[in-house]
Amino acid sequence: PTFWQVNSGDVLHSDQYGFGVLDAEAAVEMARTWPTLPTLFALDSGTIPVSVEIPDASFEELGNIGTEEEPKILHRLVPGDVVTAERELPNGAITGLACVRENYLVETVEITLTVTGGGAGDLFIVLQSPRGSVSPIAIPRADSSGVVDGLAYNTYKFTTYKHWGELSGGTWNLLLQDYRPDEDTPEGTLPADEDPGEEHVTLLGPLGMPGAAFFGHTEKTLVSFQLVVYGTQTGIPPALACPAVLTSCPGDLNGDGIVNTVDLQLFFEWYLDGDLAADVNGDGVLNFADILFFRTLWQPGFCNGGGGGPGGRPISPPAVNPNDPITRPI
Repeated sequence: PTFWQVNSGDVLHSDQYGFGVLDAEAAVEMARTWPTLPTLFALDSGTIPVSVEIPDASFEELGNIGTEEEPKILHRLVPGDVVTAERELPNGAITGLACVRENYLVETVEITLTVTGGGAGDLFIVLQSPRGSVSPIAIPRADSSGVVDGLAYNTYKFTTYKHWGELSGGTWNLLLQDYRPDEDTPEGTLPADEDPGEEHVTLLGPLGMPGAAFFGHTEKTLVSFQLVVYGTQTGIPPALACPAVLTSCPGDLNGDGIVNTVDLQLFFEWYLDGDLAADVNGDGVLNFADILFFRTLWQPGFCNGGGGGPGGRPISPPAVNPNDPITRPI
C-alpha cells in the first residue's frame, strides 16, 4: 500500500514512503534558525512478562490483501478522531501494553518483543496508539521460517515513527495474529466439522506464503514486551482513568506521582457515579470487589519521587550519557 494517511497528530505519512521526499534546500534554510529542542523523555514500561497465545488469522477476512481494495490494516484518521482496532483489523489478540498518564508529544515509539514458537514470518503484529492509529510493525512474509531455539522473536526491538505528533496519554495496545498454517492447524483443516471453503486454500497466495503446513511452524506465545515512548512535555494534564493494573503506580489515579487522599476521593467519586473508571480489578462490573482491590493499591506515598513499590513496574536504569533522554516509568 502506498497511499497517504494522516495520524491524530495531523502528520501526513505513508507506510511505504514514510514522510516523503526531503527538500534539502528548505531543510538547510530551516536549520539556520531552528530552535533548541525541548528535553526528550523516555516513558519506559520495563520488561513485562506475559503469557498470551497468538491466535490464527481468520482467513475469511483477508480477501482484500494483495488486491486493489483498501487494506483493512490501514486507514486515514481525522485529527483527534478515535478509531477502534476492531474496526480496522480482523480478529486477533488485543493486548493492553500499558496506560500512559503523561500526555507528552510523541516522537518515536519502541516495542521489544519475545515470542516463542517457530516461524517469525507467520506473524502480523500491530501497535495501536491511544488515539486509535495503527502501526503495522511486522507483516506476514515467506522468509524467517526457521526455528532458532524455539523463538520467533528473542527480545527483538521494533521502532516506529508513525505516531509522531500524537499525544502519549492513554492505553497502548498490541495486536497479534498468526497468518500461516502450522502442524497443529494446517490450511484446509475442517473447522468444527464445517467445509473450510476455498478461502482457506487460496488467500495465503497474495502474502507470498505456501498453502500447506511447514515443519517447524508451531503455535506461538507472546512471552514478554517492553514499551518505550519517546516524547517531549506539553503541559497538557495527564490522562485520567487509566486501568489501574496497567500503570506503574496503580493507586495514583490522578497521575501526579503520589498516592494520597486525592486518589481515594477520586476513586469513590467514580464509584458512586457508576463510572467504570472505578472498575480497578478489570472485571467489567462495579461492586464491592473493586473497593477491596483498590484498598490493596492505595498505599500513600508509594510513588513519591518516582520509586517503585507493590504492583509497580520496574524503574529503568539512569542514563549513562547526560544527553540521553530522561527516563520515567510508565
